[in-house]
Amino acid sequence: MKQLLQIIFTLTVSTCFGQTKLFDAASGCNYHLPWLCDECTMKWTGDCIDSLPNGKGVLTVSFENELVMEYNGHMSKGDFNGVGKYKDGMSELEGYFADGNFISSDTTILDNLTKVIVSTEDPHSLYINDGAANFNLFYYKMVPKTPPTGVLVIIPSGGETVENLIKQISLHKVAFEKGILVVFPSINWGTNDRFAENSLLNNIFKEVVEEHKAPKDKFILCGLSNGGMISLTYSINAVKMQTPMSLQKELLG
Repeated sequence: MKQLLQIIFTLTVSTCFGQTKLFDAASGCNYHLPWLCDECTMKWTGDCIDSLPNGKGVLTVSFENELVMEYNGHMSKGDFNGVGKYKDGMSELEGYFADGNFISSDTTILDNLTKVIVSTEDPHSLYINDGAANFNLFYYKMVPKTPPTGVLVIIPSGGETVENLIKQISLHKVAFEKGILVVFPSINWGTNDRFAENSLLNNIFKEVVEEHKAPKDKFILCGLSNGGMISLTYSINAVKMQTPMSLQKELLG
């Protein structure tokens, strides 16, 4: 049984089938363990806000008095957020975390990566595998210190989280260093006609152009697998103006 738990207790598993709410009587904090384990217990050494771990501290989860998970670092609203160290029976991770996900061992990304919520509803299932009760649509952005010379948009593959995409690639770091604004939209599934995807991308691009004065005619779209197809479809529709929400009409018109 414990060998099986060691396989389950790993942050690298992207798809979960349930959650367990743990409570630490000493700190008064709750923690939502991203897997099922009714026998597990937790301890948190830091502060609590709204009964959730916040700030810097050490979070430990044990099974039958055996330590199966430890996180030492910053938390916000009950999730790993900021610089920290994580370990379990399968892995050890150290670096930058966001919303419970490991992003990068390069902690300098912490100062340059910002998450922006676009909507608290996802009626078209544009983004999946982000938690059963999470319907947020958002994007991460990396804004250079100087006026951006262009915008690079990178879209995840089917079912892949944005955070997992970021830790796989280095293109965004190169672009950022060259003065290019980078955007990671929360689109990893989608529709057949792509209207909902186009609409979300248009809203994101409009915000980026208006807030950061990004050049309207220098958008580069790319992605992994399904993300590449969404990028291609959006670009074709934008050039041909075949949809009422094309890039030209929304941004250039």
